[in-house]
Amino acid sequence: GRVIDLFQAQTKVACLEGVPVGVINYIPCIENHEIVSVISEVPRLGIGRLLALEVESDAREAGCPRLTAVTTNDNTDAFRFWQRQGFRVVGVSIDGVTEARCLKPSIPEVGQSGIPIRDEIILSKVLY
Repeated sequence: GRVIDLFQAQTKVACLEGVPVGVINYIPCIENHEIVSVISEVPRLGIGRLLALEVESDAREAGCPRLTAVTTNDNTDAFRFWQRQGFRVVGVSIDGVTEARCLKPSIPEVGQSGIPIRDEIILSKVLY
């Protein structure tokens, strides 16, 4: 329901031999650190996991009790990834992506594996 400017988010970059290979963006808040994007140039090396652990560490240091991430119904890779990191589904915004297209018309209608992109899946990890 809102546009997130990644230039306003906190960013962490992972490098391998001095070359950037991953990035995570998040919005820190007292009650919840919201992870808004994770990109890994080299899949299956654990880069996303390490970046997520860095955000978790920052949240713990700040006394923040929870992390959240949102993905779309078509993104089965992200859904598996977040669950492996200890996140649980805490909500589903039916037609959330359909509504988001009003703010960002460039969101595609169809995503991974030909699945129509319609809903947002909200995942959360309680830290303490």
